[in-house]
Amino acid sequence: MRSMAAALAVGSGWLALTPGSAQATPPPKAVMDMIDAAAGDPATLKTVVEVAKKTNPDSTAEIDAEVKALADRSEAERVAKLSHQTFFEGWSGKGQAGGFVSTGNSDDRGLTVVLGFTKESLHWRH
Repeated sequence: MRSMAAALAVGSGWLALTPGSAQATPPPKAVMDMIDAAAGDPATLKTVVEVAKKTNPDSTAEIDAEVKALADRSEAERVAKLSHQTFFEGWSGKGQAGGFVSTGNSDDRGLTVVLGFTKESLHWRH
């Protein structure tokens, strides 16, 4: 019976030392503040998250949860904004105008105009 108790004690001690049983620690507040500040730019957010995970390897689950919460919040804000817009809202566009005059054996004049519009709605982007 003693050998069985000793084997259980050694076995449970070995399990406690395995990497899979490590307790996750919350990342420092400064790291979470950097992630929140980078939320507006996807490229910056990706870089900040990579560095945060490298410098806080015990906090990867919490960092991933924060990034998912930011993405969910951003999507909810987008849906709320787009679901209440009218037909005339949500448009963006750009334009170019140019002209030319050519003289010589023949005289040419011209005018060019280019317009591009985009409408973003809840389910489509035209």
